[in-house]
Amino acid sequence: MNKKDEIIYEDNVGNVLSDDGINSIDLLNENQLHTKFSEFQELSNEHSWARRVVYNKIFAAHLICQKPDETNRTHFHKNDDEWWVVLDGRIKWWIEGEEIIYAEKGDIIFVERGKQHKIKTIGDGNSIRLAISPPDIPHYHPKVDMAPDDF
Repeated sequence: MNKKDEIIYEDNVGNVLSDDGINSIDLLNENQLHTKFSEFQELSNEHSWARRVVYNKIFAAHLICQKPDETNRTHFHKNDDEWWVVLDGRIKWWIEGEEIIYAEKGDIIFVERGKQHKIKTIGDGNSIRLAISPPDIPHYHPKVDMAPDDF
């Protein structure tokens, strides 16, 4: 069976984030003239959260905070690339066909379209990343997860 033959499709970012365990999601206050990262760092001690900070016809950017050992579901994007900037904490990425990537503050991670990937916060502290992609990027969750069992 081809790994992409059986998939679950989602294109609602709020549902994707919620189903990945994000507790607080703000998709309404994007495109502010000035967004201060320091204002969001205070939220990091309470729970996982996400906030859309940029949204237009060309691209979207979301700040995502996760607690240690929290992860998203393995997924891929058929037609679009995605990338992230790690703003705080430590995160590991599994990207289909690549070695595990361990990233920290200041690192940029890129995944090309069609590759399954999964993200997990590691270490003792929360992580915050800026996810950048086309708006409402479709997520395809394979029924056969190729991520390592110990991820």
